[in-house]
Amino acid sequence: MIEKELRDKIKNIFFGLEDFKLESLKNKDNKVFRNILVKMYDPPAYIVKIIMIDILNLPNFGREDIVLWHTYFKFRNHYFKIRDYKFGTWTLIGLIDNEDIIKKPLKIGDIIASKEQIKEDSIIYKTALILKKKIKIASKLYNNYFINEMLDEKKIENYFLFSSYNKLLNIYEFFKNKLKKSIKDLEKLKEKGKNEDFRVNFKKSFEKEIDVLDIKSKYKIFDIEFNTEKARLRRANSNYTFALISIFFSLLEFILESFYLFGPRPKEFVDFKKEYWQNKFKIVFPINTNKKLKKIYDNLGQIKKKYRNPLIHGLTGDINLLIPLSGAGLVPLSYEYLTDSVTFGLTEISLKNCYEIKEEFESFLNLLNNMEPYKYYLLYFEFEFPIPINRNKILEIKNQMTSYDEFKEELIDRTKYEDMIRNREF
Repeated sequence: MIEKELRDKIKNIFFGLEDFKLESLKNKDNKVFRNILVKMYDPPAYIVKIIMIDILNLPNFGREDIVLWHTYFKFRNHYFKIRDYKFGTWTLIGLIDNEDIIKKPLKIGDIIASKEQIKEDSIIYKTALILKKKIKIASKLYNNYFINEMLDEKKIENYFLFSSYNKLLNIYEFFKNKLKKSIKDLEKLKEKGKNEDFRVNFKKSFEKEIDVLDIKSKYKIFDIEFNTEKARLRRANSNYTFALISIFFSLLEFILESFYLFGPRPKEFVDFKKEYWQNKFKIVFPINTNKKLKKIYDNLGQIKKKYRNPLIHGLTGDINLLIPLSGAGLVPLSYEYLTDSVTFGLTEISLKNCYEIKEEFESFLNLLNNMEPYKYYLLYFEFEFPIPINRNKILEIKNQMTSYDEFKEELIDRTKYEDMIRNREF
């Protein structure tokens, strides 16, 4: 139940708004209902329905064509209709005088047509904008109430998780492919550098600009150019690897929490969410009985400790303290810190480590995609269906995981069905 205080506040926002009988419009034959504000999405249609029908108590006239609800009201002596539309949008329609309509030219290919439009300086258009503003204000009030009501751990069992798997995986794949190309480019450059013909051709490419120099000077410049390109690619590898590390651990967090919902759940989900990733990993995966998973777990822990944590926290801590020392200038708190490539190296992550980190991530994801029951879970995530927290709903999904191909067909059929609902095709 919506609290009376909130209802009163929202009703005061719409002071002067009232219901009316459609029969009262019989003597207004010179006017017609026309769209004024269309494809409005902020706030979404479901919130607008709550404001207009559940709180302001306007009658719900139900469905029309591809509309699920609509209602009528009167505000500042103007008559309006408001309804939802596809994809969470809504439309505000007004009873319009013909004099408030203008025709604007519209070119469709080689054909010049005209499009009717409400005059933006008309009173009803300005009134519609006022209504839009009031709806946004009321929606924010209701939204704060909704958040406080729904953030109840006792209710979370009936909620769902939004599936961000594809979004995170796409970002991961983007940086993985960037890193693979950058590593390949560097390896090609290093291999070419061993070839004398390449060095001569590389030198000739800028020889005309420096023909006043002797051969020795030309080769010196070549070495500078060549090493500069190698340094650029090394830094690119390091940068792409850091981005890959960051997105991988984001993807891992999603996988751990989502996999947990499909497992035995030794604790409540809200308590599991509070655990550190290491504990989540050990709860979700049988690392005590699976050597591959145990090795991956250990390696991921080292990557997170050595690279992800320092870089994500701005390379702060004792390691970035510099102490003035007579005769030496500024020195770190410990000279051993100088061996830390993440803070003091020219490139934060070496080429060898870039490759090893990428391979470690790929090894983990490939393992999940080929191991039961995890490959079923990932397949479900790929279709972007919400993930139920409710154990019974999870069990219904798991009962379909008897054959990978058949399960995939089930998900394809469900996608088609839900697309039809989303498009309101029946």
